[in-house]
This record gives sequence, C-alpha cells and structure tokens, in this order.
Amino acid sequence: MRQLLVFLIFFFLIIALALVALAVVFPSFLSGLGSLGGAKGLTVSFDGGNNWQGRNAILNSKTTLSRYKIYDLFFDNQNSDTIYALTDDGIYKSTNQAELWFRIGEKDIPSSAKIDSLIFDQSNSQRIFVSIFNKNSGQLLKSEDGGGSFEVLYTSPTAGVRINSIVLNNLYGQILLGTSNGGILESRDNGKSWSVLRWMEGSVAKILLRSPNDSQYLVLNGNTKLWRMDIDGQNFKEIQLFSLKPSQLNNIFQSRQIYGVWFDEDTNSIIWAGTSVGLLRSVDSGSRWNVVQTLVPEKNSRIYAFAQDFSNPQIIYVGMNNKIYKSQDAGTHWSVLNFPAKSAMGAIKIYPRKSSIIFVTGGN
Repeated sequence: MRQLLVFLIFFFLIIALALVALAVVFPSFLSGLGSLGGAKGLTVSFDGGNNWQGRNAILNSKTTLSRYKIYDLFFDNQNSDTIYALTDDGIYKSTNQAELWFRIGEKDIPSSAKIDSLIFDQSNSQRIFVSIFNKNSGQLLKSEDGGGSFEVLYTSPTAGVRINSIVLNNLYGQILLGTSNGGILESRDNGKSWSVLRWMEGSVAKILLRSPNDSQYLVLNGNTKLWRMDIDGQNFKEIQLFSLKPSQLNNIFQSRQIYGVWFDEDTNSIIWAGTSVGLLRSVDSGSRWNVVQTLVPEKNSRIYAFAQDFSNPQIIYVGMNNKIYKSQDAGTHWSVLNFPAKSAMGAIKIYPRKSSIIFVTGGN
C-alpha cells in the first residue's frame, strides 16, 4: 500500500512538472482563457460599459464573427472607424465601427494559415504588415492597399518557426521581427534583407516600443521574462517584475507568468503589466514594481486584458475571470461592469476618438 502511495505521488508530481514546463515553453498552454488563446466574437459598449451589444455581422454571410476566436483588434490610426480583427478564420476588416465585417487577404493568404501578428505603418495606414504560419512555415507579408493584396517579404528559413511580433520604427528605418525560436531580426531596407539583432533563449513573444522617439525596446521573452534593449540591440538587461515583492505560490500551477505589458497613456515612466499574480505597475520605467490591489485575491488574479482611457488616464479597465473591472482613480477603488459574459473574454480596446466606446473580444 505504501509503495502504491509513493508511486501515485511520484506520478502526479511528474505530470505537474511536465505541465509547468509546457507552460514555460508554450506560454498559452495553461492560459485557457483570455486574449492569449483568443475569445469568440466581439461585444461593444457605447456608453462607458453600462450597456453592451454584439458586433459580429459578416457581409453576405449567415455566419457571424461570434463563431471565431478573435486574438486581437487594431484600429486604423488614420481612420479609427476602420478596424481589423485577427481571428482563427483569418483577418476581418470593418469600415463602420464594427457594424459589418468582411474578410481580407483571401487571394494571398491561404485559408489554412494562422495569423500571428499585425501592425500598421504610422505614416501610411494603408501599409500593413502581417505575420502568418502556414504549412509549418512562418512568413511576413506586406500590403500597400489596406489588405486588398499582400506580398511576401520574409520566410523563416527554419521549419516550425513562427513570427510572433512585428515592430516598425520609421525614425530609425527599422523593421523588427520576434520569432518563436528566440530571434530578434532586423531589416533596414524595407524587408529586402535581414540580419540577426540578437538571439535569446526561448520564444520572443512581443517586442514593444512606446514611441519612435524612445531609445529602447521592451522584449517579452516567452511569458516569463521582460527585457530592455537599445535600438541597436545593445545594453540588453532583464527587468525584474517579481523579484522585489515575490508572491507566495499557492499551488504548483500558479507559475509567474507575464500575459501583457502596456505603456501608460499619460506618464512616460509608468508601465503596467498583466500577470498570473495580478496587475503590476511601475512608476520608474520598470526599475521597481508593485501589485495594484483589485477586488480579487492575487492567487486568482490572472490579468490578460488592460485598457486605459486616453481622455482621463485615471480610468483603467482590467479583464479577469470573464469580468471587467473599472477603476476611476488608477487602481485604488474598483467597480464591476455589467458585462454579459457567457464565455471567455479577451482583449479590451478603447475607441480612439471617443473613450466611452469600449470593444471587448469574447463574452459571446
């Protein structure tokens, strides 16, 4: 009997360690919910979160967007009525505040392709860069006509490698790619040729730049580490999110994960991070971090979504456990919005021209 008990303990310990390892190597493995794994459909509020409605109609189709997982939303920076949705059925576009959607790129993007990332050229929003994964190959595509047609700029030379992140920095003439095999690739000739800026251990999940005037990038390594580096790839240093105030892990599955990093809309030195132990905030550009207390205990506070009101940066929204929490004083006090979630929710986005309009993926 004792031998059986020892065997069972050993067996479950091995399984648990394997799951943790998978969560580190494949960060979305244990996420289950939230924008990391996508969320079905789109829900919109036009009055600051009091009332909600679905915005999922597809042009000339009985199928709606609520059938598909939406991984992220992007507003055209030169015409915010135009919105792009990255889904598990390709890229959808709306030109009327999500009232009606239509699929783009069908001629050049195979139906079997997975869309990993999208970015606009800030100087010309008709120029779009998209990364796809198809037939075990990662590719970077470019459109010059708002998604009407695409051309291939780069194909990964290694099978199975995805392009997780794209950054376009016109001030320095850079295109950066973050890849699943740890590469940070750079082009300075509009994608005609590429060089390796840096190799990392593990996947490059996201490369972030507050503005072209900044001299440094932030790099999210898998979902476990955040780094800072100069524009030229030098001075590569880890930003310690968890080291100054470690939280007690309540069980083996509550590993320290970083799900999202967001720059403050008002103050350059403030950075927000959504993690497996709650919402973190740094007021000194990442040198020190503190937990922002919400209405949910840290052990249950997986923060996948965050948004900030650009017209009043004291107003912030976070997505947790299929609920949306709103603070009007930068995280001191919170209320729960009347969000009609029937299923997992993902990203929260504020309409760029009117902050009372809130877009949320999922909940359908």
